[in-house]
Amino acid sequence: MQALAGNARILVVRLGALREVIFAGPAVWALRRRYPAATITIWVSPAGEAVGRCLPGVNDVFVGAAPGADSEGDLSQGSMLVRSLARRQFDAAFILTSAAETPYAVAVVASAAGIPVRVGQSREWGGGLLTDWVSPGREEENPAKRHLHLLARVGVPVAGPELRLTIPESARGRVRGLLATAGIAGDFVVVVPGATCAARRYPEGHYEAVLRDLTGRGLRIVLAGGVHDQALGAALAAAIPGVVSWCGLLSFPEIVALLAQASVFVGHDAGLMYVAHALAVPMVILYAGTEPVPSWMRDTAKVTLLRQAVACAPCYRLVCPYDQGCLDVDPRDVANAIAGHLPQAPCRTHGIATPPSGAPCRITRLRLRK
Repeated sequence: MQALAGNARILVVRLGALREVIFAGPAVWALRRRYPAATITIWVSPAGEAVGRCLPGVNDVFVGAAPGADSEGDLSQGSMLVRSLARRQFDAAFILTSAAETPYAVAVVASAAGIPVRVGQSREWGGGLLTDWVSPGREEENPAKRHLHLLARVGVPVAGPELRLTIPESARGRVRGLLATAGIAGDFVVVVPGATCAARRYPEGHYEAVLRDLTGRGLRIVLAGGVHDQALGAALAAAIPGVVSWCGLLSFPEIVALLAQASVFVGHDAGLMYVAHALAVPMVILYAGTEPVPSWMRDTAKVTLLRQAVACAPCYRLVCPYDQGCLDVDPRDVANAIAGHLPQAPCRTHGIATPPSGAPCRITRLRLRK
């Protein structure tokens, strides 16, 4: 790769949703360590803007949809995108993609915008669109490792794939105030009961049984999520003393601040699961059979997956036609798994004793349905 000045203007491109941008964090941090005086801008989709602003090492966030030329309107939008990037006079663009994505659509825009160094990886060579073309390595299943492979191949020193998020002090302060007002101190559990995909959502009645079990053990519960989770959160909070719902009431930085203080995170295969992972919060995930289990989740002891093995998984469906057999998990097992991650708490699921040195219990229920 062409040498960059210490005060270079660097564009990191990671389009996609919240989880895609979070996994770009280690690559951004590697570039920050290599070029401490550089101005680093991350180009994200609108869905990734909030998390882009919480990545350590980022100076600025450029928000724009993925480039395309499927219609006259898209061509006009593409011209505006080129002009906007050209005005910023970037010295280099590092285009981060998944194994299923191509870097070349972005490379076309970056080239037209006059960005002289364009780095990306793909199994197919795209001529001169990329000044530095990298062939993918073996770590394609872990997005963070895939991005670090790209940087290492062009001479940028890299470290581990650990995720990081920056929490504004204003967000920390508001969450501390909300917790104090609610009378919550010590251990508490954050539960995200909603999911935009119905096939991934644990049944509401089961969640109510889980929350009653936990509050019966003296635990405080905070429900979190987006505006679309408000009705569900309000219903659960009204039904169970000791449960408060802040669904739809917190900004993204405030949700990050809340999770950073939580003892355990409970949810589904959705965006906030990745936030909890980045914060190293112990997690209990009700993981539906809609997607394969990612490698990073299999490799960490801080995650407990609760699911049933079914013949139709992975189905990639938004709505399940089979009564969600993959999420047919006993609420008592869910509550016990949560309790097993709490400090000094005994792990009662299947009679497993508390692990030594305070290590979390790893309980994965896989049972074939007849």
